[in-house]
Amino acid sequence: MIKTYKIGGMHCAACAASVERVTKKLPFTDSAQVNLLTEKLTVRGEGIDDAAVIAAVERIGFTAEPYAEEMRRSAAAKKREEQKKQLLRLILSVVFAVPLIVLAMGPMVFHMPLPFGLTMDSPIYAVIQLVLTIPILILGRGFFVRGFKALFSGGASMDTLVAVGVGTAFLYSLYGTVRCILNDAQIIPNESHIMLYYESAGMILTLVTLGKYLESICMTRTTRAIEELEALKPESATVLKPDGSTAVIPTSELLVNDHVLVHPGERIPADGTLLSEYASINESMLTGESLPVDKHAGDPVACGSIAEGVAFTFEVRGTGEETGLGRMIRMVEDAQNEKAPIARMADRISRWFVPVIIGIALIGAIVWGILKGLDDAVRVGVTVLVIACPCAMGLATPTAIMVGTGQAAKNGVLFKSGAALEALHGVTTLAFDKTGTVTEGKPIATGLHAIGMEEDAFLQLFASAEQPSEHVLARAVKAAASERGLALLPCSSYTAFAGMGAKAEVDGRTLYFGNRAFIEQNGTVDIDTPDTDASILYLSESGRLLGYVLVSDTLRKDSKALFAELRRMGKKTVLLSGDRSATAERIGRELGADVICSELLPDQKLAYIDSLRSEGETVAMVGDGVNDAPALAKADLGFAVSDGTDVAVESADVVLTGGRVGKIPEAFRVSKETLRVIKQNLFWALFYNCICVPLALSGLLQPWMGALAMSFSSVSVVTNALRLRPILKKHRNLQK
Repeated sequence: MIKTYKIGGMHCAACAASVERVTKKLPFTDSAQVNLLTEKLTVRGEGIDDAAVIAAVERIGFTAEPYAEEMRRSAAAKKREEQKKQLLRLILSVVFAVPLIVLAMGPMVFHMPLPFGLTMDSPIYAVIQLVLTIPILILGRGFFVRGFKALFSGGASMDTLVAVGVGTAFLYSLYGTVRCILNDAQIIPNESHIMLYYESAGMILTLVTLGKYLESICMTRTTRAIEELEALKPESATVLKPDGSTAVIPTSELLVNDHVLVHPGERIPADGTLLSEYASINESMLTGESLPVDKHAGDPVACGSIAEGVAFTFEVRGTGEETGLGRMIRMVEDAQNEKAPIARMADRISRWFVPVIIGIALIGAIVWGILKGLDDAVRVGVTVLVIACPCAMGLATPTAIMVGTGQAAKNGVLFKSGAALEALHGVTTLAFDKTGTVTEGKPIATGLHAIGMEEDAFLQLFASAEQPSEHVLARAVKAAASERGLALLPCSSYTAFAGMGAKAEVDGRTLYFGNRAFIEQNGTVDIDTPDTDASILYLSESGRLLGYVLVSDTLRKDSKALFAELRRMGKKTVLLSGDRSATAERIGRELGADVICSELLPDQKLAYIDSLRSEGETVAMVGDGVNDAPALAKADLGFAVSDGTDVAVESADVVLTGGRVGKIPEAFRVSKETLRVIKQNLFWALFYNCICVPLALSGLLQPWMGALAMSFSSVSVVTNALRLRPILKKHRNLQK
C-alpha cells in the first residue's frame, strides 16, 4: 500500500528529514520519503493509518493531509496566495526593522545622534528597541512554533536554528533592558551598560523572511513544467446529447463514451476516437511535432492537443488521470518525488548537521564567554546558529532534478525517477529492439511487380481482394492503393486460409493471394522470387501469376540520426530482434549498429542483457513491446516508446513520447547537465558552511551578517538550478 500526504510548513532538508523520521517510526510504515519542493510525503506499508500519520507530523510542528489530485491543480494558486502573505509579512517586518536598525546601529556605525536627547544607556532607548522588535517576532512566530516543536520532539531543523538564535538574542536583550530599568531606578546602582541585540533578532527574522520569499519565487519557477502541462487541459467541454443538442460541461464531468464537439482553436479535453471523417490536429505540445497531423475516422485523438481548420467530434476513451496527458503529468511528478542516490547523501548530511551546529554554537559561546564575557558569547553563538542553515544543502538536489525533468518532459522525454536521471549519465551500451522501436512497426508496400497488366490495375485488383482482411500485410496493400487514389472494386466470397493466404471473388474474377506456398498449392507454377528480405504477397488467377507486392517495415525517420549521434557520443549500440537474420542484418547495417542479434526470443534478449552487464557494461534497453518488458526491467535503465504497449511503458525508467527514439541523446544531455548542477550546488552549499562557520566562531561576523549570508546561499542554489532551463533550451535549438 502506498499513500501520499501534503505537508505544510517545511523549509529545509532537516525539516523533511524530521517528517521522514517520525513517520518511519510508525508501526505500519515500511518506508517514508519526503519531497521538500512538492511538499509531499509518500508512505509505503500495510494498514497505513491516516490519522496516525497526520498526528505524528503535527506533533513536530508541521501540517499534513491526505494528498488528492485536486491539490495539484490548485497548488500554483495556493503558492501564489502564500507568497502574497509572505510578501506582506516581509513588508511589515521591514517597516519595524528599518527604524530599529537605525536606532541601534546608527550611533555606533555612523555616529548619528539619538533623537529626543536619548542616550545609549537610557532605559527608554532599550524599551523603544523592544517595542520595535516585538511586532517582528509576532510576524515571524512560525519559525518559533515549528522550530521548538521539532526540537522538543527530538529533532531539529532550520527553524530550530533560527528560533534558538533569535530567541537567545531577544532574551538576553530583554534581560539587559530589565537591568537598565532597575539601574535607572537605583535598585541596582552602578550597573554598567549592557549590550542589546534587539537589532540582531529583528534583522535575522527580517532577512530570513526575505530569503524565504525570494526562495519561494525561484522555486515556483522550478515547478513550471507541471503547471504548463496542467494548463493543456481545457476547463470545459462541449458534449453532444442524444437528441442532437449540445451542452458545455466541466471537463472533470466527462465520461467514457461521451461524444464531444471540438471547434477550431480549442484544446481536446480527453483522449478518444475520432468520429468525424477528417480532422487536423496540432499535437506539438505533446509530441514536439511542429506540423498539424491529419486524422481520419477511427484514429485516436489526444487530450491537450489543438483542433486546426475544421470542427470535429470524437468519442471519449479516457478522462482525467487516464489520459496520455494525465499519465505524463503523473510520471513527471513521480520523477520529481523520487530521490536520486546523490540526494540521499545530502539527506544523511542534513540529519546530523543541525545537532552538530547547535553543539558547535554552544561550545563557541562557552569559550567566548570565558575569554571575553557574556556579550560576546551571545553574539558568536547566535551568529553560528543563523549562518549554518541547511536550506542550501536540502535544495541542492531537488531543485535541479525538478528543473531537469520538467524541461525534459516538455521535449518528449519522461524520467520516472530522479534515480533514472542520475543513472543515465553512466550508461555505456544501448540495446535496441527492432520492430516498433527503430522501425515504424507498421509494414508498408515498398515495391510491386505486375505481370501482363498496368501497375495501377494490378494494385486495384489486389487491394480489392484484400478488403475484408485486417491482417497487417493486407493493410499495407490497401494503404498503397489508397495513396494512389484507386477506387476499390466489389469483393465477395472471401475465404481466408490461416498462415497461408486467401481466396476472393472480385468483379467476377476468382483470385488467390498470399505466400508462395499457397499460390503454388492453387495451381500457379514457375514463380519468380526476387532476392529480398521483404515479405512477398503474390496474386494469381486461374493458375496464372498476376504479380507480387513487397511489404517491409521501414526505419523511423530519426533512427539513423540517433545511431550516428550515439556513435559520436562514444556509446556502443546493439540491435536485438526476433526477426529473420536477413531482415535484422539489413536494418542493422542501415543504422550502423555495432552488434546485430537476430531471431531472439524474449528470454534470449534477457540473457544477452545479462551477458553485457557481466562484462562490466552499464546497459540501457530501448523497446516497445510486451516481449521487451523483461529486458527493460533487467537492464540498468529501460527506455520505452510511448506508442508501444502499456506493459513496456510500465517496465521502463524513461518514456519517449510519440515514439521519438531520436530524443535519447537529449535525455543524455539532461542527465549530464542536471548532475553537473547538482554537484555544483552541493559543493557550494558545503563550501559556504566550511568558510562561514569558522568566520562566525572567530567573532568576525555579526548575527545579521549570518542571516544575510544564509538567505543568499539558499537563493543562489535555486538560481543555479534554474540555469538549466536556458542551457537545455540552447541544446535543443542547436539540435534542431
